[in-house]
Amino acid sequence: MHVQKNVFESLIGTLLDMKGKTKEGINSRMNMVQLGIKKELHPIRLENGKYHLSVASYNLNNHEKHAMCVCG
Repeated sequence: MHVQKNVFESLIGTLLDMKGKTKEGINSRMNMVQLGIKKELHPIRLENGKYHLSVASYNLNNHEKHAMCVCG
């Protein structure tokens, strides 16, 4: 039961792009750079030294998030 709950929370956290619940972060994106995969998801370094993480294709926009969470 706990495994199912953890998988569900991880999946929903990623789809809804919930802060602190998603596994998508700078470390995972930097790993993609090192592996040379998914170039569209590589972080972009800004002038102030921070990184911009582009939105992944599996993240939902606000309308899709609302449609998924509303029952009825």
